[in-house]
Amino acid sequence: MIPLEVPVVLAAGTDTIALAGRADLRHNSFHRPCTAIAARLDAEFAEFPGGHLAPMEVPAPFAAGRRGVSGRL
Repeated sequence: MIPLEVPVVLAAGTDTIALAGRADLRHNSFHRPCTAIAARLDAEFAEFPGGHLAPMEVPAPFAAGRRGVSGRL
């Protein structure tokens, strides 16, 4: 496994970030790196319904998830 180094900009920054992924792709190979990066940065990892078009395809659940994350940042 390649060690994940925290970029200096993120480590020294004062901004709060959250990484996100699709809830239905929890076991996808793109999902795992995001959860690992979030853990390494001590950041939140949020899961949202739907894909790239979620705001149009499932607007209410997507908006509820987005409001929840925004309220915690």
